[in-house]
Amino acid sequence: MASWDSLANKLKTLKDFSKKDTISGKSAQARFNTLVASHRKFGRKSEGAWGIDQRYAEKRQLLDDLVSQFDEHERDEGRCIRERKDKLAAEENAGKVMRDAGLKRMKERKKKARTKLMRTKVLSVTSPASLTWCAKICRLTEKRKPSSGKQTMQTSTSSGKKKERIPNRA
Repeated sequence: MASWDSLANKLKTLKDFSKKDTISGKSAQARFNTLVASHRKFGRKSEGAWGIDQRYAEKRQLLDDLVSQFDEHERDEGRCIRERKDKLAAEENAGKVMRDAGLKRMKERKKKARTKLMRTKVLSVTSPASLTWCAKICRLTEKRKPSSGKQTMQTSTSSGKKKERIPNRA
């Protein structure tokens, strides 16, 4: 809006300008938009009247130049807006890619930690203390001796003497 106000102030300083008292930035902008709209309407009508010789006045030539510059400016603004949107989308996409990669690494670390934990548990079961315990169980089960169809088991008494016992089968 400041540019339209500056244009209105420049018009007020011209000697030949007749509406010095009523011009403002807003009215200058409205007048420009009206001139552009009427020129475009005239251009569409003149395209339909092909082959008819029309006068090409200075006003029309100036409006052609203004409209082409105005359209070029609008295209440039539209292109800048699209570029900004594309840049924001690319940044958002890059953030998503980084988040996904981070989550993937986190899952891999958790999986490695679980695997390592399982290995330590397996190692603790096969540690010397647990092997001694397993060996004791194996020795106890080896002492069972089958005799004449009946199973007997050796047990030790409090006096240290061993005696055979036949388990009951129900």
